[in-house]
Amino acid sequence: MLPSNLFFARTIGVRRLASPSPRRKATAMAAAKPLAPEMVQAVRAASRIEQVTAEYTRLRRSGQDLIGLCPFHSERTPSLSVSPSKQLFFCHGCHAGGDVFAFVGRILGCNFLRAVEHLARLAGIEFRHAKVGRAEMDRSWRLRERSESAAWRVRDEIVRLRRLYRGRLLRSEKLTLAIGGRLRNECDLEKREALWGTLQRLAVVETFSLAAFQFVFRAGAETLTRFVVLSPAERRAMVLSWEPKP
Repeated sequence: MLPSNLFFARTIGVRRLASPSPRRKATAMAAAKPLAPEMVQAVRAASRIEQVTAEYTRLRRSGQDLIGLCPFHSERTPSLSVSPSKQLFFCHGCHAGGDVFAFVGRILGCNFLRAVEHLARLAGIEFRHAKVGRAEMDRSWRLRERSESAAWRVRDEIVRLRRLYRGRLLRSEKLTLAIGGRLRNECDLEKREALWGTLQRLAVVETFSLAAFQFVFRAGAETLTRFVVLSPAERRAMVLSWEPKP
């Protein structure tokens, strides 16, 4: 799986990160250790979602669930539903939802690991990682490096394609304008027919260039990842069959 944050580094001049020092690598490897499953389950059991959400918004009973104002967006009518029986929350306004870890992650703006750490501290549970051998950590690090390298290659190809299709679209538009001007001033019938034929061929190129330009700037990360590994013919077919989301 490729790191999603790399797909949205859209600035052309973004540089690759330098290879980490041994100290930074050791720190990163320690942070990458999986959490102890029994510790996560203990934190989940000790952190009732109705109690955690009640710290950030006032809840009231509505049947089997609790409702209240969503803390993730401004509203006057309660749209947040909390289910004590399922230990889940869902907002019908902004569509945020999940378990207690997802709620804390959203409210604090942190990842899963930090959410577990926060709730463990509140519950008085020791926060610890699972025991992983050195060989397993080295393997995980190598997989991470290969994943990041692949993500950068994908990003570089996406940037190249954006430049390519933008340039083709601009050139075809300029040629169309230029030939259209010549057509208006041309009186010779044979030359006019030749210019019309050129315009027809340019129309096909310009239509595809516009579709490809919109595709590489508006398609999602997963779609673009599949796109860059295709052959030119397969890329063309994918562009012509792609429908942008409204």
